Amino acid sequence: MTDTAARAASRWALAEERARLVLDAQPPRRLPIATLTVAFAAAVLALIAAALVFAPDSDGRWVAATVGVGVGFAVVILDSSRTFRSSRHPERLPVTRSLSGRERHAVDRAIRGRADAPDERLDVVRATAVQSSSGRALLSTGGWLVLMTSVAVSSIFFWPLYLAAAIAAAVAVGFGFRDVVVARRYLTGDPVDPRSGPLPDRNRATRSGRSAGS
Repeated sequence: MTDTAARAASRWALAEERARLVLDAQPPRRLPIATLTVAFAAAVLALIAAALVFAPDSDGRWVAATVGVGVGFAVVILDSSRTFRSSRHPERLPVTRSLSGRERHAVDRAIRGRADAPDERLDVVRATAVQSSSGRALLSTGGWLVLMTSVAVSSIFFWPLYLAAAIAAAVAVGFGFRDVVVARRYLTGDPVDPRSGPLPDRNRATRSGRSAGS
């Protein structure tokens, strides 16, 4: 075995170890992503409306921007605190953290139903989908969206840079919403890509039998 193959095997072995921890643990609570997305969109629209109604140096615009900054910052801090607490629990660590970018992309393609995964990789694919299905990643991204939009609305110096950051955050929220929906559809066995059926779950029967026997 070459050094490259050995390193790849080591990365996958660590990912599979984390995947087993995730699959054997209680599934994470799923956030209502539709409600979250609507809430973030409503906050952004309210900030945009304030920018259109109030003059750049008016008190109304500064009040709206200050409230938005407070809300966005609070969401980011709360999610960062949750992430810190999760680092103490091995089953909450990202399954694909040890994988390379190309290997993570392969896992994502399997979740989207665009590629079949080898049997020995199904645990990693399913565990990644379980983690993605919680929708937790949307909190921090949505918080940054509100925060950057608020700073841009305040007309502070270099506000176009914050506007560009807000647009990037909005795109990230859209992709994050899509990833959660795709992960949940994969776990229910509903093929995301009509050209490819759902991946078989070779562990479902095993874990069901384990639960029945326990």
